[in-house]
Amino acid sequence: MALHPRRAHPDVIAAWAVATGVGLIVLVLAWNLGSRATAIPWGSPIGPSLALAGAIVAGGLAGALTGRRLTRSLRGRRHEAPDRPPDPGHAR
Repeated sequence: MALHPRRAHPDVIAAWAVATGVGLIVLVLAWNLGSRATAIPWGSPIGPSLALAGAIVAGGLAGALTGRRLTRSLRGRRHEAPDRPPDPGHAR
């Protein structure tokens, strides 16, 4: 399955890779802190499970919002002059 040319731009792929990393970092931090905080009032099986569910939601939202913000910031830069000269074999 080929990617749409607008979505296959290397900067967009890098932006979503960074957003995925941000989402995973938020997931890990939310899960660790949440499991400590929820283990006290709800006990062992329920507390960490609630923390995991909350961490998945927080990590997913953080990744999606970061990716959307980064790709929007790239839209204005695409129409500027490229950083490197065009490929001589590429016909315009």
